[in-house]
Amino acid sequence: MASSPASGTKHITVLGVLCGAGSALFWALGFVAAKHGITVGMSPLVLSLHRFVWPGLALAPMLAVDQPGNLGGLGWRRGIVLTLFGGLPLALWS
Repeated sequence: MASSPASGTKHITVLGVLCGAGSALFWALGFVAAKHGITVGMSPLVLSLHRFVWPGLALAPMLAVDQPGNLGGLGWRRGIVLTLFGGLPLALWS
């Protein structure tokens, strides 16, 4: 028996809700981790480095697989501008 289109939409909706809930959970855990880091005496620089270095290392294999020559479709010029003005510098400024 073939599944109805409504069945596929239901699965996509459930997946979307789960992804949203997971995103909210991990966002909240980031604030808890930052508060803990401040409590134990970590500097803003160290907290910001942890926020960007570990995810960057975890996602580096994806970049290596997906066109490293042009920075995964972003382009090196944009990548350098984002590195200089976004990410870590923006986190330290805020």
